[in-house]
Amino acid sequence: MPKAPLLAPPGPPTISFHWDGAPVAACPGDTVASALIAAGELATSRSAKYRRLRGSACLHGGCGTCLVRVDGRPNQRACLTPVREDMRVEPQNTYGGLDPTALVDQVFRRGIDHHHLVVYPRIANQMMQGVARELAGFGELPDAPPEDVAGVVDHAPEVLVIGAGRSGRALATTLAAAGHPPLVVERRPAAALGGSDLPARLLAGVGVFACYPQERLWAAASEQPAVLHRLRPRHVVLAVGAHEPTIPLANNDLPGSCPHVASRTCSNRQVASSARASSSSARAPAPSCWRAPSPPSASRRRACAS
Repeated sequence: MPKAPLLAPPGPPTISFHWDGAPVAACPGDTVASALIAAGELATSRSAKYRRLRGSACLHGGCGTCLVRVDGRPNQRACLTPVREDMRVEPQNTYGGLDPTALVDQVFRRGIDHHHLVVYPRIANQMMQGVARELAGFGELPDAPPEDVAGVVDHAPEVLVIGAGRSGRALATTLAAAGHPPLVVERRPAAALGGSDLPARLLAGVGVFACYPQERLWAAASEQPAVLHRLRPRHVVLAVGAHEPTIPLANNDLPGSCPHVASRTCSNRQVASSARASSSSARAPAPSCWRAPSPPSASRRRACAS
């Protein structure tokens, strides 16, 4: 793997994991995405329609462009998965190290739209669609069934706050002071939140995915451990923050193009890691800074076909 670091490391790396068979060094507090970015590995996937390179973009689990295979489990968000020693992280839809989309790139140098490719005759279109869907899938089934059966937990809070950002925390503090402590649900892991004002009743690493108004039911889930949360609150407050728009520039969808919030998230995580690593030092470390990413080299274009 080429060494082209794009982030200054917060300290000496103490964790080693494998990306597509190659060792990658990481620091405590890193996610798979931040460790790969620091190592210069930007591309992790492919777009389903035009097969353009994709990589970590929002860095908080909102876009889904950084799906990878982790220890045999497909479709894991690299930006929300903490690094662990000796974990195996792989791009999806590759075959023994061979990326079929590399061949597609050579034939269709301006990109490919499989919805309008080989439309006639019908039999040829059906064959082409079968191949295209196989290449543009979202990984293969897990290597093995999960060891534990997913659990189910029911909650009936008076107030449910979705989001543990600044607004969500401020509201939780105010409600708790008034004698109505809410249940706060946040899809980011607790390690990524930081701060000393975390709500007392916090479900971190849990993402809300559905609302059923007739049943007054909200559904959320966590992956590790695998738990389905059924929420029946009396009141609900959405404190999910804003979505930063993408600036309309050429190639703004390619790996390495990240909004300001994403770069700040990655830098804050590194600063937090540095602070923990040097807690005995009187001088706090300087914040890490992004360096302008160069276009991915040919060796860095081995990404999955999703």
